[in-house]
Amino acid sequence: MRILRILLQLVLLVLVLGWYDPILNWIDETVIPTYMAPPLLNLFIFLIGGNLVLVIVSFFYRRRKKIPRDQTDNVLFGLQNIFYLITTAVLVVTILALFGIDVVTLFTSLSIVAAAIAIVTKDYLNEIMSGIIISFSKDFAIDDYIKINGQQGTIIALNLTKVILLSDDEEVISIPNHKFFLGEIVNYTRKQINKINIEFELDIKLLESVEDLEKKIIALLKKQATYIEEGSHNIKVGAIKKDLVLLKFQYTALENDEETDRLIRKKVLRYIIQYIKQSEAAKAADKA
Repeated sequence: MRILRILLQLVLLVLVLGWYDPILNWIDETVIPTYMAPPLLNLFIFLIGGNLVLVIVSFFYRRRKKIPRDQTDNVLFGLQNIFYLITTAVLVVTILALFGIDVVTLFTSLSIVAAAIAIVTKDYLNEIMSGIIISFSKDFAIDDYIKINGQQGTIIALNLTKVILLSDDEEVISIPNHKFFLGEIVNYTRKQINKINIEFELDIKLLESVEDLEKKIIALLKKQATYIEEGSHNIKVGAIKKDLVLLKFQYTALENDEETDRLIRKKVLRYIIQYIKQSEAAKAADKA
């Protein structure tokens, strides 16, 4: 179907280019005013040709990378974003041409307007340029599990202005491209050693022993023992506050399996809640 679609678009493009003048004359005589025909026909040709180039490049890229049709990656997102960006620019130029406005003359003669437009669109253009750079970066890709500015999740989309993450709690997180581009990113998927961190806080009064809590969590994960490198799991103290201690349960995964990592995270955090309740109940019983 994809090859048939490419051939149909190619035939249509050749027919339009080959019969450009007759089609233009027919439009002038029967459909719309004369001055509107060239811009609209050129826009139509661009949309067909641009989409055809996008489809062909994506087709061969998918074949080379062996990417199924129902999946995508950051390069494919980047190609789509560039096409949408160029299409928007061509559409604006076409609209101006329909009103008889020459774009070059407009921006060269009205320097104040051009400066105002540049100021208004500066942040938006910054997001777009950052998005394009991110799309073609080799440091991360779609489905990578990352941590940025305290937020963790799986990259599910790279848009023109935002990077979309799916957190462990199934929450969709949108991060502006410029913040993502300038942020400190930890890519757990691309690390040579797939070390996973599960962070949580505990009241210092409820924590009897770090070693005891570590043994209990390790015992909790017996069913996942074949997934975790032997001897790699431990609890590290991240920071100590006035009444709280920040702890990190770490382990090294023998393979990259997002579902298993999510299951382990869920089991550990639920056990921590249970541990807190049991410790609080024990403290209350001691006081009584």
